[in-house]
Amino acid sequence: MKNNPQPTTASEERPDPEVQAGRALRRLRVARGWSQEEVGRRMKAYGYDFHQTMIAKIEAAQRPLRVRELADFAALYGVEVHELIYPPAGSLTELSREIATLTDHL
Repeated sequence: MKNNPQPTTASEERPDPEVQAGRALRRLRVARGWSQEEVGRRMKAYGYDFHQTMIAKIEAAQRPLRVRELADFAALYGVEVHELIYPPAGSLTELSREIATLTDHL
């Protein structure tokens, strides 16, 4: 009898994109020193009426993001959409070094 491994599902191969986007949005917000209220205010320029509670739910992946919202959040933070849904590559050590290098340049 052959040993046939069970096929993996898409959810087993990569992290949940809603969770990744929420984490990325929180990371970007905190890096800029913005409150959730501030993000809501800034999103008004894109036609949204987000309150602090909505931003909190999006960051916690408790409220799904629409494609247009994802694109507008990316524009707000000056990043590409894919950067919000795919986790950064590299080890934690490499990322820590990159953060330290970028911080030194500020």
